[in-house]
Amino acid sequence: MGHEPTVTPATQTAVASPAALQAGTQSSALVPVASPAPAEPSEELTVDSLRDLLAEPADATVDSVRTALLPYLTLMARHQVQLSISPPLQGDIRTQCRLIDALGFDQVLAAVQPLSDTLPDLPHAVGELTAQLKISREEAAAAKCLLVPVQLRVESLENLLNKSTAELNGLQA
Repeated sequence: MGHEPTVTPATQTAVASPAALQAGTQSSALVPVASPAPAEPSEELTVDSLRDLLAEPADATVDSVRTALLPYLTLMARHQVQLSISPPLQGDIRTQCRLIDALGFDQVLAAVQPLSDTLPDLPHAVGELTAQLKISREEAAAAKCLLVPVQLRVESLENLLNKSTAELNGLQA
């Protein structure tokens, strides 16, 4: 890539002279950015390929820069998540696996959503709710057992009241 790109009048204002561009990058000849094509994060972008990127039409440049930077943004997001967000999740193997398997920026962020924090506690919560249901059923059965003698007593008292009322009516007549 040792050629000079053609500079159109539209890009002359957006692109500095090659000498100024080289002076800005004199300390390092390589910029750690991927090439315009979808690239692996380990590739580096040379000054010439950066000039080629800047010489393209604006829409194509935006798309190619986004494509070139997306792997780096994904790596940065994964690194940031691992450093600051995920220490409480370090013991959560499922979340760590989702984080490692995440391919894009959105997937990295989705790997550590609050839902993932509650999933490991789900079996524990189900166990607690099952125990509460069992206790409630036992209490209902106990209440029913206590209710049966009371119902029998009420029925016997109603029968006694009916007999007494019938005897009273018979005596009054």
